[in-house]
Amino acid sequence: MIAVLSVSAGFFLGGKYLAFLQREKNLILEDALLMLNSVQNRLRYSYAPLAEIMKSLAQSGCGSLTAFAELCSTLLESGEAFPQAWSEGLSRKKEICRLFGNQKENFLMLGKTLGTTDIEGQLSCCEYYKTVFEAEAKKRRETSERYSGVFPHLGALLGFAAAIFMI
Repeated sequence: MIAVLSVSAGFFLGGKYLAFLQREKNLILEDALLMLNSVQNRLRYSYAPLAEIMKSLAQSGCGSLTAFAELCSTLLESGEAFPQAWSEGLSRKKEICRLFGNQKENFLMLGKTLGTTDIEGQLSCCEYYKTVFEAEAKKRRETSERYSGVFPHLGALLGFAAAIFMI
């Protein structure tokens, strides 16, 4: 009986974890959008260098991307070029890569483009990737609303089915 309950609980908790992961994926994109807005505004109004912007983001915090901003800032202070610091920071933060999912390549390209063009090019790059991330965030939000309540119940149902087969 304990084994049956354990299997059922395991499937239920697996469903809860999938729902949690879906929310985390939404959160990372929203944090990326906030970070991108901040970078765009600072580029537009203060013409601050990217190293200064990343240091400021690391100090003020940018949600789930704060550790990434801190690592980028540290790499920039050690003399790395911005595109290399960005990609190195992303490759060292595996949990961020996992949460970005199919948007990881776009986030990587954002860093490569930001560090290599003039102010107008960087601003248009920010605008482009804001559009891309907003569309993906909207799609993920809709998916999350549709399925986040289903995952725990589906896990419980699968757990009960497994329990029946065990009996």
